[in-house]
Amino acid sequence: MGNTECEQYNNIDELVSGLENKGESHNKYCHYTTLHSLKSIIQSNSFQLTHGTSFQLNDLQESKIKGQYSEWLYTYLTSFSFRSISESVAMWSMYGIPRGDAICLHIPKRNMLKLKESIISNGAFVGSNHIEIKQVRLVDLAYIDSKSTKLCRGSGNKIEFGSEIKGLDKNKEVTGMIKNDAWDHEKETRLLIRTERESHDEHIYVSLPDDFFKGVTIVTGPCFEGNLVDRLMQFDIDIEQMGCEIKSSALTNYVNIRDMCTLCRNNFEMEPIKYP
Repeated sequence: MGNTECEQYNNIDELVSGLENKGESHNKYCHYTTLHSLKSIIQSNSFQLTHGTSFQLNDLQESKIKGQYSEWLYTYLTSFSFRSISESVAMWSMYGIPRGDAICLHIPKRNMLKLKESIISNGAFVGSNHIEIKQVRLVDLAYIDSKSTKLCRGSGNKIEFGSEIKGLDKNKEVTGMIKNDAWDHEKETRLLIRTERESHDEHIYVSLPDDFFKGVTIVTGPCFEGNLVDRLMQFDIDIEQMGCEIKSSALTNYVNIRDMCTLCRNNFEMEPIKYP
């Protein structure tokens, strides 16, 4: 177990600034996803961001009781993890579905900051429509317990807050930056965009800067099927030519991650458990 880090902030402005500083400081950003999503990212040369009120987000509580709903109407996001030293079975299980297609992009700091600057310069788009951007942030999330008495920045990163914590998670300034601590294992860094106008598009897109994939490492999941390079070549994508390094999960052959397909197969292939 590593030492617990403790960060101190006296007010909301310091907290928001601190989360942004931390969000831009990581050497690597991990994006757990699938082969299908990677293909879409490469072919469109863009990242997809999801509206803050979308039912496609995994934490449906967030836009209802964290921050202010009026701010969520202007907010889009996509997520990364700064947990880059070790892999997370929980992250593979939640975001690498189906398990045979699971991958994780390890994106260097310089690439992420270049992406942020590109968004500031070029904005976002939906189809042929340009979306005006008010603000772009790369921020770490704060996590708050259900009783609103404790804060952390991912498990093992305690936050001491000089003001009253209770009610902090309802403040408009932390909209999109604070979640329930049930999610603290994710150690999330979030690319957070606020649009100039209220939007009801479920997704917006941001173009990737030139050579974005140069230096990116792609880790195939513990249960990945086949060869990533060969599977991408079926779509005329030469991932090695793009400057990516390919690695296999350190957990390959050491973990059995179940998904709906394997559970269905088990129902047909396994004898039912007999209780006395």
